[in-house]
Amino acid sequence: MFISGRFRPVGGKTIIPGLLGGIAGGTKFMVGGIVFKYACDSLLSSGEYMYGGKAPNDALAMKAAGHELRSATRVLDLGDATKERVSVPLITLIDYRGFRLIALTLMPVSRKTIVYGSDNAGRTIHADYTEFNQRCKTVFGRLNLKKHLVGTKTLYACGDIEGHWGYDNRFYLLDFARLYPSEALLPPMEYFAPDPRAIFFKMLRPELVTSNSTPLCSDVQTGWIRNDPLIHEHHKEVRHATLRLFHEVIPSFAKQLFESSDLPNTQTFLLNMKHQFANVRALYHHLGKHGLTQQMHCYGINMRYLGLVRHHIPKNSLLSTLMLTEMAARVCKNLIRALLREKMKETRVPSAEPYKEVILATFNIFSGASKAAADFWNSVEPPYKAEAPLKTPKSTPSTPKSEDMNLSGELDNKDQNNESEDDEDEHFMSLEEYVYYSYKRKSEAAERQQMKMSSDGSPLSPTGKDSAPMRQSLPTSELPGAVPGQDSVLGITLPPMKVCIHSKFGTPALTDAEWKGEGAHSRGLFLFKGLMFARVCDMLAIRCRMHSTIYMFHIHVYMYPFI
Repeated sequence: MFISGRFRPVGGKTIIPGLLGGIAGGTKFMVGGIVFKYACDSLLSSGEYMYGGKAPNDALAMKAAGHELRSATRVLDLGDATKERVSVPLITLIDYRGFRLIALTLMPVSRKTIVYGSDNAGRTIHADYTEFNQRCKTVFGRLNLKKHLVGTKTLYACGDIEGHWGYDNRFYLLDFARLYPSEALLPPMEYFAPDPRAIFFKMLRPELVTSNSTPLCSDVQTGWIRNDPLIHEHHKEVRHATLRLFHEVIPSFAKQLFESSDLPNTQTFLLNMKHQFANVRALYHHLGKHGLTQQMHCYGINMRYLGLVRHHIPKNSLLSTLMLTEMAARVCKNLIRALLREKMKETRVPSAEPYKEVILATFNIFSGASKAAADFWNSVEPPYKAEAPLKTPKSTPSTPKSEDMNLSGELDNKDQNNESEDDEDEHFMSLEEYVYYSYKRKSEAAERQQMKMSSDGSPLSPTGKDSAPMRQSLPTSELPGAVPGQDSVLGITLPPMKVCIHSKFGTPALTDAEWKGEGAHSRGLFLFKGLMFARVCDMLAIRCRMHSTIYMFHIHVYMYPFI
């Protein structure tokens, strides 16, 4: 109800939004003692969006909402907040049509009850009550978080956390999205598209922070600790933790995972495939929240580094093929979510039919049944090439060694200066930003078409305005920058799978042969498409009539995405 009616005028909403404060999240609702808020990008007073910068990026806001739920869970479990008589709200996340809704219990607090942290973006910092400060020190100390100076106050968590002495005389903690420190912007960050606002959503995993030999500061790389005399020490410790993730944790995990795996190599599996259909189903359990995902998280490795993990796995192994399948599934999930969001903005109707069409159109492309499938699976050139919407590196760089770093954890200047000059003004988009701008072009083209019809004396739409049906009726060929292979239902060209994998999982995710389509990869990426569809359905909660057997679908005929 909240999401399907998101773009209705306030007077047409079933539940009227309330004024509950806060910068992130936008409109909030309160029903039956539960607060609902959108996990969407918010426009700041500076004119930039909190997560996306120049354009809204709701996908990153959804990621931050995930951080809040995860951090609140850690505060209760490992931090043992209950033992310290500190309460945390119950939180759950609701995903629907590409959007995310956060639901949390209403706490008996207000702006007048805050005694710890800040509720106004740092204009006022609180650490007002000694007993509560001591409880926070104990709770966050168990999470291996380090005390630091924010303004003139000493905190043990992020500056924008909120600690309240509630009206019921209980202590409450709120707003955990930035509880854990953001990762240092170090190589192999060169493998990823640059993102100056990554401090808001690229956080170190709680497991990595807990296992670190020294406590880490939550507010590194932000202005919250600009007055802390130990600011350089805080940054250095997080840089070393990030380097440990890249040079120790990830290689060690990849080695352990491969050696403990009982999977055969890919060729052996395919040769014996006819006799192993009973074992094909078992492959699915190596993926998902109880398989590869859980194992990576237990080691403190974010899923965005799955490409780096695969870089350390022998490429002829079945494990490597499963990792590529998982990466492709996650790209498909992100694309579908982005398309659903833009479709909702475009149609602004609660009916499910437009969104079903989006799902079917994308599934046809993913399966190879669409004319746009060949370019989607095999191309390495992004659409609208002149605007460079996604990072497409020319080659896969090698992993920098620890000895190339100075004591601060930074690359020596001789390694940095060669590439920064050419890319200084270059801006790369994420795949979500690309979809956003593609639909924006589509909408602008529809408006120009209507203006042209109006000036020529052609009849307008029944409302006399540019309605959603008019936008939908615009021929694909009239869209600015339309290219061959553009899907007629979506009205845009999807960015190629290989480009998306490079952008999301880094350049080491694919070998040079896979990227260039050489040798055994001349017909496309080698992955299990049936397993890919099963993962996409699970991650998006899509009910499939053939879900019990979809993992076998295409296993031998369509091993390659497009033939």
